[in-house]
Amino acid sequence: MQTPRCVRDNIPVSLLAKAYAAFVGAHPLPESQDAFAERVRREAASRLGRTCLLELAAQTFFPELRVRINTDLVDAEALGRSETRACDEFVQYYRDHRAGGSGYSLAGARQTRCR
Repeated sequence: MQTPRCVRDNIPVSLLAKAYAAFVGAHPLPESQDAFAERVRREAASRLGRTCLLELAAQTFFPELRVRINTDLVDAEALGRSETRACDEFVQYYRDHRAGGSGYSLAGARQTRCR
């Protein structure tokens, strides 16, 4: 990951769709990209029963704003969103679309590999 210290609101598409339908838009959990990647790695590893590795680059250049998030937070519970279900769906997608070779590629190319 080339920008581990940047903070984004990585909203799952299922929640984003519900939020747009309700005319709001943001994530209830703004976090740094490295925290998000670690959460994805941890959740994927527990569901896949595999070791997932995460490589974070030492970020020294910030071509974008350090923090870029929406200002209106979504009430995920009111929209019927389940973090557990979202993680299950995410991992199932990668199970169904398994990368060639011995590992799964999660969250974009070479950052996270599960073996």
